[in-house]
Amino acid sequence: MTITVKNLGKSYGSLKALDIDQLTIEPGHTYGLVGANGAGKTTFFKCLTNIITDYSGEIIFDGRNPRKENSILTKMGIVLDDLSVYKDYTARFNIQYFAGLRGHYDVKKVEQMADEIGLLSVLDRPVKTFSYGMQKKLVLLIALVNSAEVLILDEPFRGLDQDTVKWFQNYLRQWTGKGNHTLLISSHVQTDLESLCETVFVIDHGRIIKALDLKADSQQAYRNISTNNDEAFADLLTTESINFVKTETGVKIDINSESWQNLYPQLVEHAIVITTMTKVSVLDQQGGVDE
Repeated sequence: MTITVKNLGKSYGSLKALDIDQLTIEPGHTYGLVGANGAGKTTFFKCLTNIITDYSGEIIFDGRNPRKENSILTKMGIVLDDLSVYKDYTARFNIQYFAGLRGHYDVKKVEQMADEIGLLSVLDRPVKTFSYGMQKKLVLLIALVNSAEVLILDEPFRGLDQDTVKWFQNYLRQWTGKGNHTLLISSHVQTDLESLCETVFVIDHGRIIKALDLKADSQQAYRNISTNNDEAFADLLTTESINFVKTETGVKIDINSESWQNLYPQLVEHAIVITTMTKVSVLDQQGGVDE
């Protein structure tokens, strides 16, 4: 399913929450969305999922306008950070109700997935007795049980233990590897996006200001390096025409570059000793993303 966004705008009084000229989400790809709190991530997701409909511009799903044909949304699995369920009813009722709205689902598959994430034994308990983490598991399970073409996940792993996060990440990797499935996810944890996404959009004050190609950038291996003489180290890098960026603790370098590989004899000759070398995440390579 191709999602096309054109001249999308949403305001709250004098505050311009969204101002996106054009954006295309292609089928069969995985996308991340990052930005500081209040940058417009959740508002954008709510527009995509028809929770907010009084926006200007248009959002088109395979040539169809969801404000006029909301049946197209049955092909989507949705998790929003503030999405709720019927807490006075059981988890099983919520699965039957919400998954049923999107059509047929495999009951045995649901129970198997519930068992793997520790929910099977509590499916017949009221959701109001669940912890926040258990409620989050339930919301994610509901999003995954149908054969969705698109998953839109807003901070899906917040409040989950690490074992459950790994389970969902593995599931999403398998799901995105099948057919033309499309994932659009936001997370304040950079490693979540780096492990799942091919492209990450950076949003700031409602605008998409940058698109980062993580597949291309992952071919580089940036490190933050500090030495016993950072000034002499920087001078040597300049002399040898090695690209670097000064940081608060030293310099940032791509250690996969051939010029870096040939530098070690020069370090010894100039009595420069590397004291620390730490990996730089792919998103930080692009200047970092505030959350």
